[in-house]
Amino acid sequence: SVAQDGCTSREGSSAPALPSRLGSRAELMRRSIRDLRDILRSMKLSMAGVLEKGDLVDRIMEGATKQCEWKGAGEAKPASTNEDVNNIAVPAEKIGRHQPHKMKIGRLNCFVIQTHAEPEVSVVLLHGFGANANDLVNVGKGLQQRLRRGARIRFIFPEGPVVLQEGSFAWWPLDISSLFFRIAQPGGAENLFEGQAEGVMRDAQSRVAELLEIEQRAFGLEASKILLSGFSQGSWLATQVALSSSNDYGGLVIFSGGMYMPQTWPQKMSKKGARLRVLQSHGASDSILPYVQGKVLQEAFKKAGCQHSFISFSGDHTIPSEAIDKFASSFIAPALIS
Repeated sequence: SVAQDGCTSREGSSAPALPSRLGSRAELMRRSIRDLRDILRSMKLSMAGVLEKGDLVDRIMEGATKQCEWKGAGEAKPASTNEDVNNIAVPAEKIGRHQPHKMKIGRLNCFVIQTHAEPEVSVVLLHGFGANANDLVNVGKGLQQRLRRGARIRFIFPEGPVVLQEGSFAWWPLDISSLFFRIAQPGGAENLFEGQAEGVMRDAQSRVAELLEIEQRAFGLEASKILLSGFSQGSWLATQVALSSSNDYGGLVIFSGGMYMPQTWPQKMSKKGARLRVLQSHGASDSILPYVQGKVLQEAFKKAGCQHSFISFSGDHTIPSEAIDKFASSFIAPALIS
């Protein structure tokens, strides 16, 4: 049946109503990638995080379904999967405070610390497996304290979409027991992630890429004014997003990371080359993610010709103060000046 609003649904079917001009999912899959991109643009939908043809179709169907739902409710809202960019600024009365403000950016719950109504730089920090959005807030506060007074900046702390238990989140599920078993095998630590498929982080990558796009649009920021950072699993995601994006972000900061995608990252690193600035830290006594994983990642960045700094420290699976110092002085401060 075709409703007056142009949305179609099959009698007795639970399938969502879609604008009749689009056709079914199967019909969309038969169209060219170029056609699908044109449809996304015409619907004013974001292409952030869209990696394959199936992703394009999914994004179109998601946006079209919402469009029909809004029309059915008599609401005149745009067909967009993004949050209204005007609604992601921290309330005026909370700007400049150290206490983070909770909000949703795109499809991610976040804590945000904002020092000025018109920030010049945004820093995104992705937490590790089993933590939450609040986990890296003190790192953000430490970075802020190391910057000049009056620096116009936003610190964004997104929360992973996978709920492990109350207060504990992940970016995608991990089999921790299997990882520890592999680490214990001869040569297992160095080749820990051999054969890892990119698909496991596709949803998380899409969500973070969308957040970055919204952030740029909301505050008129160039990609060079966006700094992407993460700890442990969050650092794997930050690396994947930075390497896969057509944007050259202002810097990639990796705390206790590793070569999570050994089949694909080296080639992506080579494509970025000297355009990618990287700061990496890893504890020599790391009991969770072996130090050798950090070294493997370091060597790959160096071989690809990326601008890379590595901080080795004697501690465990944590973030050292010297890495926070370097992050503030060599990455954030220059972005505020340029």
